[in-house]
Amino acid sequence: MTNENIRIEVKGLKGRFVPYGKTMPNMLPIDGARYYLNEISKADFVALPAIRKGGRGMAANNGQVFVYMYTKNSVMAALDKLEAGTPTALRVVEGQVKLMNVALDKIRQTFGAPVVAYTTDLHKWDDIEPDAGCPNAPKARAWEKICANACDGKWVGALRGVQVDIIINPLDD
Repeated sequence: MTNENIRIEVKGLKGRFVPYGKTMPNMLPIDGARYYLNEISKADFVALPAIRKGGRGMAANNGQVFVYMYTKNSVMAALDKLEAGTPTALRVVEGQVKLMNVALDKIRQTFGAPVVAYTTDLHKWDDIEPDAGCPNAPKARAWEKICANACDGKWVGALRGVQVDIIINPLDD
């Protein structure tokens, strides 16, 4: 265990791999996503949702939403798969690479086994209550806070222009 702060960036359903939500006009979308991960984002890990679907009717409540933590290298390998034409949870939409499928099996197929997985109290993505304090992306903000709570981190996603949403200080009790 290191004494350094662990920095985590959170991506939810339709989360974009671009700086500050902007396209990179001089780069192809996948190259822009790589540049973003290597040069712009200062996160050590990327947190993604992974949803195990429940059955129908009353059994629908047996679904589970997990927070899966991945290294940047795992995300870069997923970008390589996308570029090679392999079906992934990622898609190029409107000139940006977005996370478009959060089904547990698709997340694992795309990114591999997570470094660590956390459980949440959610049964499905629609269980997330939007954060009223964020008019631009209320569901994304709520998801960031859910992830921070799940990993016992401090949510810092409101810092302007910073591409890190959660910080875990290993020296904290």
